[in-house]
Amino acid sequence: MEFAKLVELFPNIYKDAERKIIESYDHSRYLDVIKKHDQASLKTSKAIPKILHFIWLGKSPLPEQSRQNFSYFAKTIRKFGGDAVLWIDQVNTDPEFQYWLKESSILLMNVESFFYGRESMSTFCYFKAALAKIPSNFGEASDLLRYEIIDRFGGYYFDHDVKEGDVDLRSLLFKGKNPFGFVCGRWPTGHFRNDLFGALPQTLLIKN
Repeated sequence: MEFAKLVELFPNIYKDAERKIIESYDHSRYLDVIKKHDQASLKTSKAIPKILHFIWLGKSPLPEQSRQNFSYFAKTIRKFGGDAVLWIDQVNTDPEFQYWLKESSILLMNVESFFYGRESMSTFCYFKAALAKIPSNFGEASDLLRYEIIDRFGGYYFDHDVKEGDVDLRSLLFKGKNPFGFVCGRWPTGHFRNDLFGALPQTLLIKN
């Protein structure tokens, strides 16, 4: 669906000023990252792309501990030829925030800009409904978004409170071929974690 049509259908969501910012957002760096990791050849080798995705929704500032977590994993994955991406739904032009992104080697992507301005999002209605709740259900919206991103592009998703000692990123990246195209952390109880997982693009385990 064209962006202009979405604005027409949801006038309260897409204000004129926001629309201008969103339409002018540059996606070229992110698309270069996707191209570099070459999804087609990765699917053949069953190696999950070395792209680490983070999400932070809403207007609240990113907590300092979360920044430290993101910075550590972003710098670590860069050492092994990977890339880190932070997905947000609010335009943030704060100089200090931009400096932190640069120092941490994190690429910033705007959800509204990418998924509604140029790409379709299969869970669009559910995602916006979660954000429209009072108060906004950022946890539900983040759940939907993380699966959409991994299904579309592949890579790994780490929640903002996943810390250095929670996962050995190096061993995760160099597990080699994965017959299922999917890897997931486990809680001490044995239950699977949805705050720490990775997959190939279009993996059935993610789609289902």
